[in-house]
Amino acid sequence: SLLDGNKEVYSHNYADVGERRFGHETEIDLYSIKWSMFIWPGPDVLEETKSSLPAVVFAAGLLLSFLLTLSVYLAQRARLRTKEAEAAKKTLQESEERLKEAQQISHIGSWELDLVNNVLIWSDEIYRLFEIDPKQFDASYEAFLAAIHPEDRDMVNAAYANSLKTRLPYFVDHRLLFPDGRIKHVHEQ
Repeated sequence: SLLDGNKEVYSHNYADVGERRFGHETEIDLYSIKWSMFIWPGPDVLEETKSSLPAVVFAAGLLLSFLLTLSVYLAQRARLRTKEAEAAKKTLQESEERLKEAQQISHIGSWELDLVNNVLIWSDEIYRLFEIDPKQFDASYEAFLAAIHPEDRDMVNAAYANSLKTRLPYFVDHRLLFPDGRIKHVHEQ
């Protein structure tokens, strides 16, 4: 807009003149006439001079903040899982130690047999009861039968085989024969 005094000489009004902060106002004296000049960019000028840099910087900052937050979250979660795993491992070790102590006090042992691979796993107390060094024992079902008194082997083997077939527990009393001729009676179930 151009004004002569209070009279508007020229005006071009846009429906939306854009942001007034980018405009300029000035007064000019020309041939003893005071002119007031107000200049604001129109919407088409503002559109042409828009930069995508602020939006890119904002998006990059937002992405960086998200990635940083995610990495801190994942690190905390991993640390918590590690602590939980360590606590569970410690609890399991303590439980195993209590089981070993209870078996030793009561002279009761436990065992497992992997039927597919024929691997026998004995507790420490079974080794003590059978008086066998774990390092010199071929941990198999056959080695177990060899430790049993020859007259009782068929009975023990039949009780165990029947248990596998019927999937029911078995109870058998048998003898162990040691190399020095001693005999020990054990109850197995």
